Amino acid sequence: MRSRQRALIVPSTLGACALSEEQPCNATCGSNPTFICSYDEWSYFGCRATCGEVGSLVGYRNISSVRTSYDSLAVSNCGPDWQRSESVQCRQSECGASVDPLIIGLSAGVSAAVVVLAAIILLIFLWRRRHRIGKTGDSLEMASAAVQSLPQSLLWHMDPSRVDHEGWDKHGAIFRKVIAPSTSEHQIVEDLFYRYLHGQRFGNNGAIKSIYAVFNPKLASNFCSQRDILDGRLKSDPALFASGDWKRLDRSTQRQWVHECYCAIVSRIPWNSPGDRVPVIPMLHGTGQASAWKIVANGFSTLSQVDKGFYGNGMYFSSSASYVMPYLINKSAPALVVCMVCPGNTFPVVESRSDEKSLLGLPIRPGYQSHYVLTTADGNPCTSRLLDGQYFDELVIGQESQVVPVYVIELERAAVVQLGGQHSGAGKHNTMSGPGTLLE
Repeated sequence: MRSRQRALIVPSTLGACALSEEQPCNATCGSNPTFICSYDEWSYFGCRATCGEVGSLVGYRNISSVRTSYDSLAVSNCGPDWQRSESVQCRQSECGASVDPLIIGLSAGVSAAVVVLAAIILLIFLWRRRHRIGKTGDSLEMASAAVQSLPQSLLWHMDPSRVDHEGWDKHGAIFRKVIAPSTSEHQIVEDLFYRYLHGQRFGNNGAIKSIYAVFNPKLASNFCSQRDILDGRLKSDPALFASGDWKRLDRSTQRQWVHECYCAIVSRIPWNSPGDRVPVIPMLHGTGQASAWKIVANGFSTLSQVDKGFYGNGMYFSSSASYVMPYLINKSAPALVVCMVCPGNTFPVVESRSDEKSLLGLPIRPGYQSHYVLTTADGNPCTSRLLDGQYFDELVIGQESQVVPVYVIELERAAVVQLGGQHSGAGKHNTMSGPGTLLE
């Protein structure tokens, strides 16, 4: 077997690439023949063309079997003893370049350098990505520690580990995930919305456009911290933070009914325990979609209005989707923000805005952390006990950290308008247009 030969270039004017001195290829490539003869790792001497289909194999000779062949590029260019090859791929070569071991070594070095450079770029990308989400990762870790104090059945709705494991989309400071229909997640959220927030009519009428699970690490951490702080205050100093003076006020019987209705809501929620000082209840806030996403990103306080609330100065919520619905009709893109709320010690409100002792624009009453009122469909306080289904409610929260958004339900406006027309009128007096209710 002949020894390996050093690759060489034959100038284009010669029009040939010698496999050996005894067996020249004598192939041409159009009017500008340029061929290189090279040795590769498969024990082939190859005659390769650098014009036409650049770098294509014209022919090669297998040293071990002393057999040569060609491919379709140059069928007529090689002798009849050359045989066709279907599998051999060849290298591209510049016309006139010197192909020798030095060049081959240099090419290998360049290839290695490209691989190393690609690896470096990848490492830089991963580092920058980690650096970019570093603060978010830290906030998720902080939120993970904070939410551990929550009951397990509540934790599912605001669990940072779900954000990480399920790959929620990141949008600025928040994470969100579309809750796909016909999934177990969708069923859980629907159950929450239908059973505890009276949202059946929205679902039955096709008003729900999409449901997003949302998570803001900062708001979640603040909520859990506030809940823990409030629990400690209610336990250590009930005289200051857990007043019960409403029992000694006028219309105490009516207040007692309001208080009982609030306690009934608390007891229906599966994660609340009897005697819990800091129960958490799901509540609704109706607004436009743009404002809903601002609430999720920045909280309620940054978007609160300066209007005086009929039942106190604060952020307004309701446990009834039917009651909130009329406030959505004038929104071009309506939405419901489902929030977890920690009301703390709640003051039962029976005063109307025209009452001599009205709470219009007043802060949350000392000794309490929220106001709760039962209303008729027109938004005025109930003046007597009503049968189930004939009254609604409003909850007024004074501190933003008592609230954390967990879902955004985007609604179809046409369906909302239709539902609003069927509803006989919550919102006639616009009682929910106090501070915290967002208007587009």
